[in-house]
Amino acid sequence: MRFLNEGNKMKTTIGTHQLPPVLYELTAPFLAMWDMFPTGVMITDVQGNVVYYNQAHSRVDKLSVKFVLGRNVRFLYGPDPGPSLVMSCLESQKPILNYVCVYRTVKGDIVNSAHWIYPIFKDRVLIGCIGFVKGVDTLVEPPAVSSLLDLPGGQCGEINFINLVSKNTEMVKAICSAKLAAGNPSPVLLYGETGTGKDVFARNIHGFSMHRNNPFVALNCAAIPENLLEGLLFGTTKGAFTGAMDKPGLFEQANGGTLFLDETDSMPMILQTKLLRVLQDKMIRRMGSGQEIQLKLKIISAMSQDPLVSVNIGNLRSDLFYRLGVTVIGIPPLRERPEDIEDLCTYFILKYDTLFGKKVKVVNPELLNMFHRYLWPGNVRELEHIIEATMNVTHDQECLKPEMVPDYFLRKIRECLPKASFLRPGDMEGDMHPFQHDAGPLRPLKTETKPLKDQNEKDFIINALTTTFGNVTMAANMLGVSRQNLSYKLKKYGLNRNDFRMTPG
Repeated sequence: MRFLNEGNKMKTTIGTHQLPPVLYELTAPFLAMWDMFPTGVMITDVQGNVVYYNQAHSRVDKLSVKFVLGRNVRFLYGPDPGPSLVMSCLESQKPILNYVCVYRTVKGDIVNSAHWIYPIFKDRVLIGCIGFVKGVDTLVEPPAVSSLLDLPGGQCGEINFINLVSKNTEMVKAICSAKLAAGNPSPVLLYGETGTGKDVFARNIHGFSMHRNNPFVALNCAAIPENLLEGLLFGTTKGAFTGAMDKPGLFEQANGGTLFLDETDSMPMILQTKLLRVLQDKMIRRMGSGQEIQLKLKIISAMSQDPLVSVNIGNLRSDLFYRLGVTVIGIPPLRERPEDIEDLCTYFILKYDTLFGKKVKVVNPELLNMFHRYLWPGNVRELEHIIEATMNVTHDQECLKPEMVPDYFLRKIRECLPKASFLRPGDMEGDMHPFQHDAGPLRPLKTETKPLKDQNEKDFIINALTTTFGNVTMAANMLGVSRQNLSYKLKKYGLNRNDFRMTPG
């Protein structure tokens, strides 16, 4: 045993422990047992700093004991940890029991686990908390299930629309619709390409609703095998099948709050029929049970394509669509709202500055121009990934530049965009790298901008749309007219912006 003097505090250090004397006094009889425990054990002080962390917890989180000890839990789990179970326990001074969640550690590993966390008191004064964790290995593709339960600290209720802002008209409409939909119990259906933020919308709808302090439970229907999905949703009764136990399903876990079903059109037809019955009757029965359970919850569903397309191709029952889609909200892809790219970059830079301890402030104009010209098949999620990857290779730089981005991203842009469109007048096509740093700022090829009253008005519009790959906002800027005016002209001449888009690869 040895002692570490940290300021005016003395901490007892035994192998993997850094326990203040008052905590050591209470836990010493159990330390040897916990060191050999198959269940993860973590103890923190009242500030949330880890003072004990056993090998079993290390295996669950894939973090070394040496790395974890002495660090605050807010640093260890991120960058989007959601509500901190430890901090919620410390703030509320109440236990959190059997909380199942999916989270990401600071090293980037996805962990699916169940938690039991208890406050520790001495003479009725809170001195820390102890948590027990068990890894959950039943889900093949985490994070298929995640939840924000009614934490005593009330952090679920802090989620709202404050960070959902946009300069794009369609996106603003979607945000407004989501705010209105949050105020009533009717089902909401979200649709948008992968990475547009359907999960963010769902969590914000929940956080803005009157049930924000009740459970939010999310399920990715495409990530769960068909034979497990029914039991996961409806729950099971002991004896229903070999190995079945009495276990509540996600409907029960979300009761009183919100259930978010992502990729709903991937759900097998037989389960879509049962889901339709649940929406009609507001009742469920566990597998193998005859007892009905009354439900009072909001259901938010989501899919990656227009729900009417899913209905037409047979992936979604039409009657289920009418039940789920009381409010239907389409989330525009990032390529259709380039005016938001700069603000999103700023948001992600601030986020990873905090996480990585960097001092980046802006994106270089040349790199920003690349971002505006790229089609973003992965949408906002892809943009965040690129910002995160780029900031990993910065040192003391305050500006992100093209030479910092991953090579594969440059290759993807080359595949998506014709090299000639990046060359300035006088450049020899093929003689220079399309993103060469000394080539000066990248700009779209100039389009003649004669007044739209000219007799060749339609040709100028076609030229602008061709240059901007169907981006109406950029085309309107090139032509010197408003977006609304250009949209009117498109209808007048029978032009469709989709005809001018390019698909990646």
